[in-house]
Amino acid sequence: TCPAGWSFRGKNIKAEIGGYAHIQNATLKFGVVPFIWLPYLIVPLKSTRQTGLLIPTIDYSQIGGFAFSQSFFWAISRSNDFTLTEKIYQKRGLKTFGNYRYVLKEGSRGNLDFATLKDRVFADEDRLNKFRDWDRKGMKTDRWFIKYDHFYQMPENWTNSVEINMASDLQYPRDFPRETLNHGDAAMDNRVSLSKNSSISHFDIDASYYVNLLHANPITPNDAAVNRFPQIRYSLATQRYKSFIF
Repeated sequence: TCPAGWSFRGKNIKAEIGGYAHIQNATLKFGVVPFIWLPYLIVPLKSTRQTGLLIPTIDYSQIGGFAFSQSFFWAISRSNDFTLTEKIYQKRGLKTFGNYRYVLKEGSRGNLDFATLKDRVFADEDRLNKFRDWDRKGMKTDRWFIKYDHFYQMPENWTNSVEINMASDLQYPRDFPRETLNHGDAAMDNRVSLSKNSSISHFDIDASYYVNLLHANPITPNDAAVNRFPQIRYSLATQRYKSFIF
């Protein structure tokens, strides 16, 4: 941005383009406002991705209270990376996030997100405890989610895609809508498909598993969901044929 949205300043700076900047008495500023002071800091001055700590973040929610998170980015290779984040909530507790991204080739990629949390707040709420056999207030409740998206273009016009979106309880999308990205939906969709297209035909094998979110009990079994077993379809495109008169 111009002017700079954030910047580092220091008393003594030794920098090498394509290498690193070594800063003594470093200060991180947002605009013109000093935010964090560090006695020593190393900043990469490279165009390629670098393994290291990311800028910490602070946020607030009414249920979770203040939260502080710190992420570590691992540049595994040019085609994949992994980010590990530890987030401490004032009320909920410690939560661990993971994000793995990869590119198999041009047009083929995947993304995996997951998190786990021993939630102190959810364990004390009536929306959960009124459905449990005995009162567990004051105890921690294990909560988690996993979201995976995969798309792969194979030889001879074959395509494989996978979509997985699962959570420990039906209230998870409501409490953490930025993670599952399906708050307000009637179900969590999970799907696997294999397809092949040509100039005149389409063939696919498709299976889906739905988690029914329309229950008051957040830990109810998924017996009422309607799922789709592997479905096989084959279709031909409309074609025009010449007519012959004898």
